[in-house]
Amino acid sequence: MGDLSNTKVLDLGCFSGNALSVYIAKNCKEYVGIDLSDKAIDKLNQKLKDIPTAQAISEDFFSDNFKDINFDLIYAYGVLHHFKNVDILIDQLNHRLAPSGKIISYDPLETSYPLWFMRKLYRPFQSDAAWEWPFNRRTLKKFKRGFNILEKRGVLGASKWYFLYAMLPISKEKKLAWGKKMHKKDWEKSAKSDTYLHKCMQLNMLMQKK
Repeated sequence: MGDLSNTKVLDLGCFSGNALSVYIAKNCKEYVGIDLSDKAIDKLNQKLKDIPTAQAISEDFFSDNFKDINFDLIYAYGVLHHFKNVDILIDQLNHRLAPSGKIISYDPLETSYPLWFMRKLYRPFQSDAAWEWPFNRRTLKKFKRGFNILEKRGVLGASKWYFLYAMLPISKEKKLAWGKKMHKKDWEKSAKSDTYLHKCMQLNMLMQKK
């Protein structure tokens, strides 16, 4: 995220605060958290009560009642894949961003047949399955048309097989070392190769308004 001191930030779909919400609020010029849950927003506002430049509101991102614009950064952790209509989402993100504003996102991928199959297997056990649309290749093309993609990083590519590797009769240290090595491989190779990225289960993106 870099230096946030002169940055107006929208924490989209923040719920009661993700791992970075309070950090962002303390370090940016102006912080706005938005989520549909009244109870979650009340909890986040309690965490933000001593930060005069921060507020959290319960509102629909698409609603006309939410009038705030010109955000330098939109932080969307595990959020963008919950919007079914990607075209409308992209329009709304661009509307909310300041010129040259950026988006940092983290969402699940469904860009290869094995990933599609794996997600179909565990989807019945997901509490949010009815409103989750993991990114496919068509989705990624739409984001590429809508924004300048400055960076893409995948996780849980080779490292997704750690749960099998962990069953081997070897030391905990060796298992952990292998997991870290595979995570690093995923992080570095996915930045250079879309073919490798499409094998990963999760995607981090840094996008900028055109």
